[in-house]
Amino acid sequence: MIYTNTIHNNNKMRKALQGWLAQGDFNFAATANFNRTTSLHAAGNMLATWQRNVDRGVLGRGWKKKPATDRIFFVAIPEHLNSNLHFHMLLRAPINPIKAQQKAAAEWRFLVPSGGMWISALNDIGDLSRVATYATKDLWNGIGIEGFIVSQ
Repeated sequence: MIYTNTIHNNNKMRKALQGWLAQGDFNFAATANFNRTTSLHAAGNMLATWQRNVDRGVLGRGWKKKPATDRIFFVAIPEHLNSNLHFHMLLRAPINPIKAQQKAAAEWRFLVPSGGMWISALNDIGDLSRVATYATKDLWNGIGIEGFIVSQ
């Protein structure tokens, strides 16, 4: 099947993504912004670096040898790709979540001095559902669908 970028198809994709996110075992919501002109490719590289730094800070020097289930996992959905690019994110921090939350914000400030990261704990399934809906709100236009990032 060939995907056609139409509002109808984009909304179907958005709803499917919302459902998948709402069923995840995420414990944090975040927004990461750059406050400067940034390409989607560069932003993706920055998120990968950020993830490695947070994992290293939380899990220690041997973080690469830890199972993937112990590391940070996130889904980042871009918004405003052509002006004020930022990502709405859902994160899972299975090991020491409080330290992960603190390290996540500090590492973003270090990597992107012009930007900022808001990160907050998700307290219940209602929070997760609301964040999943909010994070995907602009996918109806098809612009962010091809740019969302699932961490490794």
